Amino acid sequence: MDTPIDPHAPVLAFRGVTLCFDPGRPVLDGVDWQVGPGERWAVLGANGSGKTSLLRLAGGWLFPTGGTVDVLGHRLGRVDVRTLRRRLGYASGALAAQMRPSVTGLEVVMAAKHAALETWWHTYDDTDRARAPTGSASGSSWPAR
Repeated sequence: MDTPIDPHAPVLAFRGVTLCFDPGRPVLDGVDWQVGPGERWAVLGANGSGKTSLLRLAGGWLFPTGGTVDVLGHRLGRVDVRTLRRRLGYASGALAAQMRPSVTGLEVVMAAKHAALETWWHTYDDTDRARAPTGSASGSSWPAR
């Protein structure tokens, strides 16, 4: 992951990307999309049109059924996405659905240090816990879904 990145290369490139959850029923089909350095995009569409799936692919949380996705010069499927995700930002209402219902605010903030959804994969110490305020005096869990 320490490979220098060409400052003119796209930060995100989808080439012929197809994503299927059910065989023969693509959520995304043949998507070509490129985001250059310094560009800002808004992804708009109707409910169920594939916006969240598109962003989950871009963040390395999903892998395409067909085509290729390159993120920061690294091809999904050929890079350790756990390392790559530490260089990305991803915020979505859909992210909460990926977490276990009993996760606490403290655990969410601490896991974010490693771009993870759970704290069990990494080691944390008292300094990490002190740096991860929950934003709540009670340290309560996320609201029920």
